[in-house]
Amino acid sequence: MDCAVAAACRAHAISLPRFADLAVAPLGIALMLARIGCFLAGCDYGKVSALPWAVRFPAHSPAWQDHLAAGLVPAGRAESLPVHPTELYEAALGGRDSPRSRSGWCDGGCAATAGRS
Repeated sequence: MDCAVAAACRAHAISLPRFADLAVAPLGIALMLARIGCFLAGCDYGKVSALPWAVRFPAHSPAWQDHLAAGLVPAGRAESLPVHPTELYEAALGGRDSPRSRSGWCDGGCAATAGRS
């Protein structure tokens, strides 16, 4: 895909740094929406926490199932232990307006690696 982006930029006379600047905002919004979707689905969660903003997921959610398998909650419990809402942390980071470099490579590099592990 990286080669396709470079070829498209060349064909339309857009520099890669300029493209990176143009792509950052939509990619940040997409990251925010994806992470909020993960929070609503309960498919990702953080470590057990006692912080006031920690959240509990309902029975049969991935967090509850993992806590049950680890012996942290009994099978009859209606919710998981309180955990960090890491998806919301990541959504907040995806929506921030990051500082830009002159060439656009900073934002483009961040955006290009945001979904890669």
